[in-house]
Parts: sequence; C-alpha cells; structure tokens
Amino acid sequence: MIRQVRIHREKFLLREETDMIARPMRWLIHPLNRSGRVLFFGLGLASLVVAAALPASAASLTLTWADSATNEDGFKVERKTGSTGAYGQVAAVAANTTGYVDGSVTTGTTYCYRVRAYNSAGDSAYSNEACAAPVSATLYTVTVGKGGTGSGTVASSPTGITCGSDCSEAYASGTSVALSVTPAAGSTFTGWSGACAGTGTCTVSLNQSSSVTASFTRIRR
Repeated sequence: MIRQVRIHREKFLLREETDMIARPMRWLIHPLNRSGRVLFFGLGLASLVVAAALPASAASLTLTWADSATNEDGFKVERKTGSTGAYGQVAAVAANTTGYVDGSVTTGTTYCYRVRAYNSAGDSAYSNEACAAPVSATLYTVTVGKGGTGSGTVASSPTGITCGSDCSEAYASGTSVALSVTPAAGSTFTGWSGACAGTGTCTVSLNQSSSVTASFTRIRR
C-alpha cells in the first residue's frame, strides 16, 4: 500500500510504502512543482563521456550519457571553451536520447560539456563535466594520371576527384576511395596501373598516399 502526504508547502511528496501486513517499510521523498507534478531525478553523476574521433572532413566531438531520468521532455547540452570559459547551451535533444555530436568545434581546442534533463516542471541537476579536444585526421593524397592514345575522365566517390580538371585530392586515413572512368567518344578504357589493376572500378583504401593511372585507347575506324 502507498500513502501520499504533502509537506513543506506542497514542495515535496512523501510516499509511505508498506508490506502486506501494513508495516512501514520505507519513506521516499520526491520534489514537486507548484502544479503538483513530481520532478524527476536527474542524470547520474559521472555519466557523461566525450570522445574525439578522427573526422573524415571536419573536426567533431561525440557526447554520450546515461539516461536515468524517467519523465523528461528532453536534454539540454551545454558547452564551454577550456577550463575558464562560461557555459552556454549548444543543443536541446529529444527525450530518451543518449548522445550528441558537436560539429562546431576547432581542432586542438579543448571543450567541456555538461548535460541535464528537463520537463515542464523544470531542470534536473547537471551531469558531471567532461572535456576533450578534437583531433585532426591524418590525410593521404590520391593522385590520378591518364595515359594512352585515347581520352576520358576519372571521378571519385567520395567526391573530390574529377579528372578532367581535378586529378588529386586528400582524404582521411582509412577512407576507401572508389574511382570510376568514363571514356570519351572514340576512346575505350583499357585498364588501371599503379595502385589498381584490371578494368573494373578501382578502390583505394588509404593508409598511405597512392597514385593510379587510367589508360585510354583511341578506337580506329
């Protein structure tokens, strides 16, 4: 059986939980707002983690936290620069969310974060503070050359190479770059050399800078 008693000018809810023979077992006190709605308990301490990952194109920091709130409307994410900056809200995310990616950061700068849950009754306590600095990716260059008596173009996925006009591009370490060819009218593609071979799509997995040549042959009529 649960008996509820309001105390301290309706700021708290006192719950008496009893067993089957009506002996008191424990008392639980929950804060209330003015409308009588029970405020949730907030995020657990030491629950927020910030991690820096090698970016493909831009620096970012990934936040994760434990959602120990039970009736939140969402979470507010606050950030400050360095240990002496002032906190300001950078995002509000939906209920039951347990992570956020901050892409508006600069490589080499330390950022600190804290998170709290909210609903119409108010805000929870803050999580612990967690800090990290985004790191820069190691970049490797893919260089495309063209050879033979014919002509054509080479394009990449991810984008960056259109050779044609742009035959070299830097990508983050670990990126797989797929190169495809389009022979010009009157030409045929005869194969790759360098980092690739054969006549299919050339895929370069970058752990070092790589060069590849696409050969085209003019079709005789």
